[in-house]
Amino acid sequence: MKLFSFHKKIILITLFISSASYLNAQCFEIESVLVDACGSPEGENEMLRFKVGNSPLNSADISAVWASANAWLGICQNGASSNATNALNATITGCGLLVEPTNGVLPANASVLFLTSTDIDASANSFANLNDTLYVIFQCSGNTGGHFGNYSSSFLLRTVTISFSSPTGCSDVVTYNKSFLLNQNLQSGGNSAIKNGAIVNFDPAGNDTYDNLGCQAPFNPVDITAQNLSSLTICPGDSINLSSNLVGGIQSVIWTGNSGNFSNPNNSTTTYFSSINDITPYYIKIGGITSCNDTIYDSLLVNLNPPSNVVITEPDIISLCQGESITLHATGSSPFSWNTGATTDSITVNSAGYYFVSASGNCPSNVDSVLINISGQLVVTILEANIIDLCQGDNITLHANGLTSYLWSSGATTDSITINSSGIYTVTSNGICSSNTASTQVNIVLPPNINITEPDIINLCQGESITFHATGSLPFIWNTGVITDSITVNTAGVFYVSSSNSCFTVSDTSTINITPQLNITITEPNTTICDGETFTLHANGANSYLWSTGATTNSITVNSLGNYSVTSNGVCPSNSSSVQINVTPQIVINILEGNSTVICPNTQITLHAIGGNNYNWSTGETTDSIQINSIGFYTVEVTNGNCPNSSITIDVTTEAPPLALITGDSLLCKDDFLTLEASGFGDFNWSNGDLGNFTTIFLPQQIILTATNSCNNSVSDSITITEVDCNTTIYIPNTFTPNNDGKNDIFKIEGTNIQNINGRIFNRWGELLFKWDNVNNGWNGYYKGKLSPVDNYIYRVQIKLLDGSFDIFTGTLLLLK
Repeated sequence: MKLFSFHKKIILITLFISSASYLNAQCFEIESVLVDACGSPEGENEMLRFKVGNSPLNSADISAVWASANAWLGICQNGASSNATNALNATITGCGLLVEPTNGVLPANASVLFLTSTDIDASANSFANLNDTLYVIFQCSGNTGGHFGNYSSSFLLRTVTISFSSPTGCSDVVTYNKSFLLNQNLQSGGNSAIKNGAIVNFDPAGNDTYDNLGCQAPFNPVDITAQNLSSLTICPGDSINLSSNLVGGIQSVIWTGNSGNFSNPNNSTTTYFSSINDITPYYIKIGGITSCNDTIYDSLLVNLNPPSNVVITEPDIISLCQGESITLHATGSSPFSWNTGATTDSITVNSAGYYFVSASGNCPSNVDSVLINISGQLVVTILEANIIDLCQGDNITLHANGLTSYLWSSGATTDSITINSSGIYTVTSNGICSSNTASTQVNIVLPPNINITEPDIINLCQGESITFHATGSLPFIWNTGVITDSITVNTAGVFYVSSSNSCFTVSDTSTINITPQLNITITEPNTTICDGETFTLHANGANSYLWSTGATTNSITVNSLGNYSVTSNGVCPSNSSSVQINVTPQIVINILEGNSTVICPNTQITLHAIGGNNYNWSTGETTDSIQINSIGFYTVEVTNGNCPNSSITIDVTTEAPPLALITGDSLLCKDDFLTLEASGFGDFNWSNGDLGNFTTIFLPQQIILTATNSCNNSVSDSITITEVDCNTTIYIPNTFTPNNDGKNDIFKIEGTNIQNINGRIFNRWGELLFKWDNVNNGWNGYYKGKLSPVDNYIYRVQIKLLDGSFDIFTGTLLLLK
C-alpha cells in the first residue's frame, strides 16, 4: 500500500518559443508557478518556487514583473510574514518546515517558495505532505487580483520576470501558454473549481510542462512504486525480478520480503530469491527513506502455487514405551508414498526405525521423515535408608538412581533433593514411560522443651527463700544435682535445669540476688529555723527512700515545725532515721499611724510602734513612740534573736493649701435651673448651704464656694448668677423701602436672646454689596454711594445666641422704592 498518492503528469513542450524568450540564469532558476491557486481572493494565495544558485542571495534585493497588471509591492519580512509562516507550518503533517530567511539571506542552493501576499489563507493550498525544508518569502499584502492569469481557450502567452538587484544581471524569465493549463482531471477547461490547482513547471532551459496538483502547494511530492518484471505467482525457491519508480527526495531504498533473500536489497532494481519456507500469500515491500528520515512504502503481493511439500505432523523424533503404537499423518499434495509401501495419508507403527513420505503436485516435492525409538521397563531406587531421623535445623540430601529423568513427590525433577522437614519422600520416572516408585521416611527430632516458671532474675531480701519449678520434657537435671521438677534455694547465684535427647541438650536459667539489711541515716542534726525559712534534709544508705511527708526522693525541703523521719522505699526492710525541726516565729511590726500621715505647720505629732520589744528609730530613739514636728520618712526596726530584723517606714508630709474654683454658667434661664461644680483641694462648702462638689441654682444670686484643708486653712471663690430670657425669637424681613420716609428704610434683623449678628448682602450675580457684624446695624440699600435698583437680593447671616450657639440663615430680600 502506498503512503502517498501519485498521478501521471502530462508534459506539453512549447516548441514555438524562441530561444530569446527565456534566460538560463546562473544565480537562481524559477522551477514552478502555481498559476491558478485555490482560495479567495486568489491573488493572496498564488506562489512560485525557485532554486538559488551557488551563491547566496538576499530577499531585500528581489523585484518581480507579474504576468498580470498587478504592481510589485516589495518583500515584507515582519510580524505579518511571521504569523503567516507559523500558520502554514501548523498545517504540515509531514516532516517538512517553512523557514523565513535570517536577515533576508537565501543560502546557496536553497529551495525558495515565493508567496504573493502575507494575507495568505493557510488552508487554501495544502502543505500537509511537505517532507523538506523550504525557505519562504512574501510579497507585501495589497494585491487581491491574480498575478499570473488563469486558463483561456485561446492561445495566449504569459511571462513572469523575477530579478535581484545584486549581483548585477541576476534575473530569470519564464513564459507559458494559458490555453495549455490543465484542470484537476488533467484536461482542459471546466468550471472554476475544477481548474483550481493548474501549475507550470520549468527546466533550467525554461521549457514548460503543465500539471494540476489540486489544492496543493507547488513543492516536489515524494513517492515510491514497486514494479515486478516477472510473474508474482511462483513455486517455493523460484525468483522474481523487481524494479522501482522513485519520485522526489528519496535518499535510499530497502527491499524486504518473506523468508527469502534479495540480490541487492538497497538497489532500485533487484531480484528476490524465495525460500521453501515462504508462506503464501505474502508481500514484497520497498521502503524509501525521505530527506526527513521518514520511510514511505509500496508493496507487491506474491502468491505460491499449491505446494508439493509434504510434512509429517508428528515430531521428527518419537519415543514410545514398550507395547505402544503411534499413527503418523502426512499433509501436502497427495498421493503420498511411504517407505512402508503405503500410499494413504497416514500409517500406524509400533516398532523402532525411520519412516519416510513424499508427495506430488505443481511444484517439486520434498521428503519428510520420523525416527521411532522404543523404551523398556524402568527401575528407580533411593540410595539413602528407608527411615531417617533428622535433627531439627539440619538437612539431608536424598539421591535417586537408575534413570535419566526423575519426578519427586516434592515436584523436583533433579536426580537428588535436599530436605529439612519430616515426611515420606517418593521418586519415580519423569519420562514418558512408567517406572516403579522408591520412597524414604524422614522424621524430625525436635529440641526438648524445658522452662523454669519463675522469672529469670529474682531479688530476695536477706533471710528469704524461693522454690523453682521446671516444666517440659523429662528428665530434669538441676545444677545443684537434684533431678526432681522443683528445688528450694535461699542463697545468691545462678540456678539452671536441663533436659537432653539424641540431638539436643536444652537449659533454662534463673538468677537470685540477695539484698542485705539497709542502714538509713539523715545527714543533718536537729535544727531551729526562722519562720519563713526553708531547710533541706538528706537521706543516705539506700537507693530509694520514703519520708514521713510521703516524698520518695533522697532529700526533702521543710519550712515548718515537726519531726521528720525516713526509711527505705525498697522491697527489703531497713531501719528508720528522724530529725526534729523547730521554728522561731517572725516579728510583725506596725506603726499605728499607718504608712503615711500629715503634720500641720508649727505643730507636732506622736508616732507609735507595736509588735516587738526592742525598737530602733531612724531618729536614734529606742522607745516604742517618738514625737516629731517636721515632714520626712521615719523608720523603726525590731530585732528578734537570730532571725532577720523587721522594719517599717512612715511618710510624714505637710497638708497642701486649700484651693476653691467654681465651674459653670453665670446665666440662669427663667423658670429653669443650672448646676455649678467645685474643683480644687479641700472640703467644699457653698454659701447656699450645700456641701461637696456640686450645687443647684434656681434663683439669681451671688454664690460663694469655700475650701478648707485638715489644718483648718480656707480660701473662697464666687460667681454672680444673672437671670435671662432664654426663649429665642428672630425676625428677618423679606422687603424694605429705602426711600427716606422714615418707615422700613433699613434692612435690619431683630429678635430676643441674640448676642451678635454677622451678615452679608449679594446681588443676583453673587457680587458682595454690604456686610455688617453688629446686632444694631443693617443695610440702607446703598452700594458704592448709590441707591441700588429695585430687585431681589440675597442675604446670608450668622446669628450668635446668648448660650453661645450659632444659627445661619440664607434668603432673598426685595428692595422697593
